[in-house]
Amino acid sequence: MTGRLLLDLGAVVNGVWTYKDPDQTRIAGIVRDAIQWDLTAFDAWLYGQAHWRNYPKRRQQLMGLRHELTLACQCADGKGESSVPDIPHYFCRIRRLVAQARNMPESLRQAMLAVAIPTPVKDSSKLDAKTLMRIQREYLDRVQSGEKYGAQTQLAQRYGVSVVTLRKALKLLGSR
Repeated sequence: MTGRLLLDLGAVVNGVWTYKDPDQTRIAGIVRDAIQWDLTAFDAWLYGQAHWRNYPKRRQQLMGLRHELTLACQCADGKGESSVPDIPHYFCRIRRLVAQARNMPESLRQAMLAVAIPTPVKDSSKLDAKTLMRIQREYLDRVQSGEKYGAQTQLAQRYGVSVVTLRKALKLLGSR
């Protein structure tokens, strides 16, 4: 497949969506394995002519996102399992645009709404007592030396916590 945007991805043959490019069949399998989303049904709707007149802006945007998914899967080829593209990210972007589409068959809409996107498990942002005291001490030193500007952001990056978590830690310092 080339790097250009495809307007003719496949066709319905004997009532079944068939891709013209075998890579697209493989990509549909990757997506099905990753998030249990039937990409072929979506492609049949998006690239089929039954539900569209010409190429309105929303259809162009959806085709662009679908093309980005293709490119991400192709770039991940040969790099191993750890480089599988962020398929849930592409799905969420597509689903957000599709939510506003009036020409989508209800069965396809329900199938897309039924896809459960796994949320990434974040590391605990709890700070132990020693780290909390170290952050507070460093912040006080910076404030007293006149380096208050940007200190919270720098400390948050240094200790691998969000700025909000760091500010909560510093509020504990002020409440003493």
